Amino acid sequence: MTFDQIDGFRQAYEKRSQVLNELHAQGQKIFGYFCTYTPIELLAACKVLPVRIMGGRGKTEQCYNLLPEFICPFMKRSLEKALAGEYAFLSGIVQSYSCDAVCGCQAVWKNNFPDISLYSISLPYNDNPPARDFYVEEFQSLIKKLGQTTDFSFQEALRQAIAQYRKIREAVLMIYQYAQSGFLDISAEKMWYIVQAGFVMPPDSYLDLLNQQIREKRKTPVTTEKQIPVIVSGSEIGHPDILSYIEQKGGRIIWDDHCTGIRSFEPEAGCGNDPLECLVDRYMKRLPCASRSRAEDRWPEWDRRLQYENVQGVIFILQKFCTPHLSDIPYFKNQLKNNGIPSIVVEMDEGWEVSGQIRTRIDSFLDMI
Repeated sequence: MTFDQIDGFRQAYEKRSQVLNELHAQGQKIFGYFCTYTPIELLAACKVLPVRIMGGRGKTEQCYNLLPEFICPFMKRSLEKALAGEYAFLSGIVQSYSCDAVCGCQAVWKNNFPDISLYSISLPYNDNPPARDFYVEEFQSLIKKLGQTTDFSFQEALRQAIAQYRKIREAVLMIYQYAQSGFLDISAEKMWYIVQAGFVMPPDSYLDLLNQQIREKRKTPVTTEKQIPVIVSGSEIGHPDILSYIEQKGGRIIWDDHCTGIRSFEPEAGCGNDPLECLVDRYMKRLPCASRSRAEDRWPEWDRRLQYENVQGVIFILQKFCTPHLSDIPYFKNQLKNNGIPSIVVEMDEGWEVSGQIRTRIDSFLDMI
């Protein structure tokens, strides 16, 4: 793969600070969010550009006196970036209650960045009418805090935002489908940049890039017969090197279940009597995360994939100290074993380096398959 194939997405991701600072200087209000349970459509309807706060690869030097050692690399790196001024364009942060580490770190951000407004949304764990009513009230409370009212004009703005992000999710899922079927010659690294760019770009610009990519669909699929179909699962993937290495060694990632992958895009939208109910329906039904659901509740989607895909192995890529995902591993490994599918767990630190030990383990795993 050559980088000129993905210049639009790669440059959008790598030059995000420059572009977002320029938008901020032009008067665009920008809010950050840590977790994809945050209702970005609602922020867009409030004339706010939602931008995902990410960790990525690098050192953590300044944040060590602010965070305990057992915090995951994602939170360490995101705070490190903020302390270095990389999130100077943010006016606020909206966080849906996900894992305990993210929620606990909000106090650290509040103490160190007093000019950034912080907002929280509590998420129901169960899906029933009272839970949905509670969720609607949480959204309404956020709307009020952001200085908006749920009048007709806001309802229309929210309806338009939902429609726009639905088109984005449909386009991303289409690219996933074409890539997995071979109609688009897209490596895991390229797919990583495609997804990451969407977290930091204005939605209209991102949708244009996605549609350009879709137009490159081939009439004849690329052959994938000699590759080993695997699933990659876990928390945030801070750098694509490990995904590239899996492919270089003969693996083909036919589905991913991690925080910066397809989990952010299913389903594309929800249903309801009004835009707010549609939004609640979408986030209640989205592909579940380990921090918000039990392993038993996540397994049915996996089971469906295993029945319709020729999965031959699963590689769990976890960030160190990611307790929600680590706690799910015994259940998933047992279920996979019962289905005759081998699995391996790889833990990554903030450097996201594919060390010799990790290479050896991945090599052995794929050779065994």
